[in-house]
Amino acid sequence: MAYKACSGRHTEPAPASKIARTTPNGPNMPPMRTEPTSDRRVQMRGARRFIMRVLFGIILGGILTVGGAYLYDSHQALEAANAPASVQRPMVNWDVVDAKWQRLSERARSEWVRVAGR
Repeated sequence: MAYKACSGRHTEPAPASKIARTTPNGPNMPPMRTEPTSDRRVQMRGARRFIMRVLFGIILGGILTVGGAYLYDSHQALEAANAPASVQRPMVNWDVVDAKWQRLSERARSEWVRVAGR
C-alpha cells in the first residue's frame, strides 16, 4: 500500500486512484509498446533519407568524376590532333580502363552463372 507524504509524523494512505500500478516494465512505468511510436518512426524515416542521400551522392560523385575525366581527355585529344607539335598524355589510359572493365564484367557474369546455377 502506498502512503502519501506530509509534513507531520503521521502518514495517511494514498487514495486508490493514486496507487501505482505494477506493469511488466516495473512500478510507475508505462506499459511496453511493441511497435515504434510516431516520433521513432519519424526518426527512422529521417535516418533512411539521410542514408539514401549519402548513397546517391556517392554514386553521382563517381559518375561525375569519370565523366569529367572522359570529357577532359577527349577535349585534349582533339587539341593534340589539331596541333601535332604538342604531345600531351591523357589523364586516364582508357585502353587499360577498357581491359579492366571487360575483365570485371566477365568475372561478374561467371560468378552470377555460378551462383544462379546452384
